[in-house]
Amino acid sequence: MTLLDTFPHLKEYNFPAQEISPTLFKTFSAAVANRITTLNLLPMARQTYSTRAIPLRNILCTFEHLVHLRAPTAEYLLDDMDLNDIRGQLQKLWIKKHVDATSRSHPRIAQDDPAVARQYVWVCRGLRTLHMKVDYHGTDCDFSELSLIVFGFLSRMCPRLQELSLKRRSLDLSLQGGLCLLTRLQELERVRIITHHYPQMDERDLLWIPSTPLSTWDRLYYPLLRHSTCKDLQAQYKGISPDKTTGSKLVERGRELGMDLSKVGYPEDLLDWMEERYGTTAPVEGDYASSSFRSLQLPKMQSFSVECREKKDKKAIAAQKLEDVVAKVRPNVHFRMCEEHKDAFYETTLKYW
Repeated sequence: MTLLDTFPHLKEYNFPAQEISPTLFKTFSAAVANRITTLNLLPMARQTYSTRAIPLRNILCTFEHLVHLRAPTAEYLLDDMDLNDIRGQLQKLWIKKHVDATSRSHPRIAQDDPAVARQYVWVCRGLRTLHMKVDYHGTDCDFSELSLIVFGFLSRMCPRLQELSLKRRSLDLSLQGGLCLLTRLQELERVRIITHHYPQMDERDLLWIPSTPLSTWDRLYYPLLRHSTCKDLQAQYKGISPDKTTGSKLVERGRELGMDLSKVGYPEDLLDWMEERYGTTAPVEGDYASSSFRSLQLPKMQSFSVECREKKDKKAIAAQKLEDVVAKVRPNVHFRMCEEHKDAFYETTLKYW
């Protein structure tokens, strides 16, 4: 008797994260991959920080009808988000400058194999809830470059996302880190980012938050902002840009599923966003009804929290200043920077295990 014989209408499944072995997952996946809409992979102990045994990438690239995935301690390797080998390109430049530099510390995703492409591009285009941990085992990249890969990747893979809970030891939440790219997710309602330390942020890094069209001052300031950002990115990425001549099966696979992956991780991804937000086609004051304005804001955003293991008292003044800024421009959004708190869904589920 199979699992579906016992539960013919199965659509939701809860797995204790520690119990998933490759053999068990293979059997489970073969039986229900085309059926499951909700999958909760939760640790049984509150103190669990990370679970490496969960094949998170395989799940997201296989379970086509998945709508809710809660796996707060499951690791999704950043290596698997670097579809355009940004880190490899940056490391080549580093090695040229430093003869004693070590070789690349991570495998490159094959760009010319259709079978490989299917293993890295998510098929669950209707995903609405995503809780996971992003990890990276190398040391060959600046964390702002890693953050741009993460946010660029997520902004393409799950266009209907409503709730995001993302855990990583460190993330760059500044403009250059690409957090603003999440504004592409027009259904987004709740964002929770969990790190070890409070990020370095100022008001400029929250330019994507306001829901009103651009003021005259914004339009005058934009050329200076774009020039400054472009100059910084050019110095950081040293001329690295998308290759328009080399075909990538990963990019082709993305197009098949309705997404453009060609610029994920590149500075052009951020510059394109700035042009959409502040360029000549961006809406101006009084243009509240324009379709371009509606596509640039996060109309359904309810809450955004940055939670850290570090005590808030060390950064209390800076955190309060940012909270005040958001309260002024988006009073309907609950924005806070605080110490990490317990996840309500996880705590409720844990009571029954």
